[in-house]
Amino acid sequence: MKLNLLFSKIAFAFILISQFVFSQDFSTQADFSNFKVSYVGSDQYIHYNYDVQGKYRGYNLAMYFNTVSNDTRIFTNSVFDDSNYDPIYYPTSTTIDTWNLIWDDFSKVKNALKYILVIKTWPVYNSDGSILIPELTKTLEYIRPIETPNLTVTSVQVYSSSSGVKIFDSNTSSNGGPQLQKNASYQFKVTVTKTGNAAVNNLRFDLCQFNILQGDYPTVPPKTIKTQYLSFGQAQNSAVVTTETTIADFGSDYFMGIAFHLDKDNTIAETNENDNIKLLGAAYHGKMANIGDNIEVSVYDINGNLLKKLKTTSDDTDFMNVKSQLGSGKYILRSNEKSRQVLIK
Repeated sequence: MKLNLLFSKIAFAFILISQFVFSQDFSTQADFSNFKVSYVGSDQYIHYNYDVQGKYRGYNLAMYFNTVSNDTRIFTNSVFDDSNYDPIYYPTSTTIDTWNLIWDDFSKVKNALKYILVIKTWPVYNSDGSILIPELTKTLEYIRPIETPNLTVTSVQVYSSSSGVKIFDSNTSSNGGPQLQKNASYQFKVTVTKTGNAAVNNLRFDLCQFNILQGDYPTVPPKTIKTQYLSFGQAQNSAVVTTETTIADFGSDYFMGIAFHLDKDNTIAETNENDNIKLLGAAYHGKMANIGDNIEVSVYDINGNLLKKLKTTSDDTDFMNVKSQLGSGKYILRSNEKSRQVLIK
């Protein structure tokens, strides 16, 4: 009887000790540090690493860019032993180098100024279901180093100043360049793109007209120049420059050239100084007697069947206004002056 009582006391003591060891076994603080993002790619993957030490049942990760919100969440993930659900134990500081799929738009994530990693450990429970160690939270931040920018002209749109019709779009136009009328006024909307996360102030932008039959700009000096200045914030990666100019007469009945020149004075350090000029060849449109007059365009399917007739203006030389009113497909567009086959995606 006394022996049984002794064994009972020993067993009870062992249970108490084991529970005490159990409570001390798991970490009581979230020991995570040294978070860094090493890669954000167009393949929609983000590579990162962090250091961890201690023993945990598991933990949840959530990464954000710039600020913590549902709109800026890059991904969520859980780290645990998915085979036996054993605790995860790092006796010394260990670097975890890993990757995740980006949920959000890659360009937003890549151009972020800061990445935030929120780590929440899983609670540890007693045998009766009560919480022994609650959820622990650690928030780590990684601020991207300032990167040298690169500045390029990525798209050009041309509008008639008199009618407001868009006559050319480098992203969608089937022609190499716009058709313009001498001495007529046009509005140019030019998209300038900046890589990296550095702020750029007072970037010079020149719209230059030159005689393309004599060669290319800047070997051929421009006849007219329109200059503007623009700036980019750290998180801003594109800007649209809007400028209006009158088309010069170079004496030719056929072609002229337009150059869009960034940072002509080379005051801004860039990763590539050789892509600051974008050239655009333009054809003179000599038959436009009254710019802005309404004209009728017949729309045919690819087999030549008339589908409809649409109105546009005489300065809509690439049928941009007409194409905006049509659905996807192949069409033949005809006016009194020209005929064109187009593919609309």
